[in-house]
Amino acid sequence: METTTATIEPLSPLHSHPFVCVPNRKCRPVKLLRWIVLPPVVILVMAIAIANRKPVTFSLDPFDPTSPAIGLEMPLFLIILASVLIGILFGGLGAWAQARRKAAKSKGSATMGETLPALRD
Repeated sequence: METTTATIEPLSPLHSHPFVCVPNRKCRPVKLLRWIVLPPVVILVMAIAIANRKPVTFSLDPFDPTSPAIGLEMPLFLIILASVLIGILFGGLGAWAQARRKAAKSKGSATMGETLPALRD
């Protein structure tokens, strides 16, 4: 009995391009979406940073705004970007916690008797 071996030809550089969907290969819509969304976001962040370069006082003292006990002098764009990043982190953490709860609930409720009634007998 003879065995035959198939040779796999290497893909051309065109196949790894994010905008090309080759038949019988996985398309990468997430990569395409990243290329569409990321440049405008970067330009927007740079515009915010350039427009808000002046230092401001970030005060954590609500009772004396003129001379706060706890305050930092920093550019406004850092405060804006830090706030956005903290919001993204908390949102991601909340979504992750919700998915974990849902997965634990579905895992805990699925017993062998419920999922495989033929094996119960």
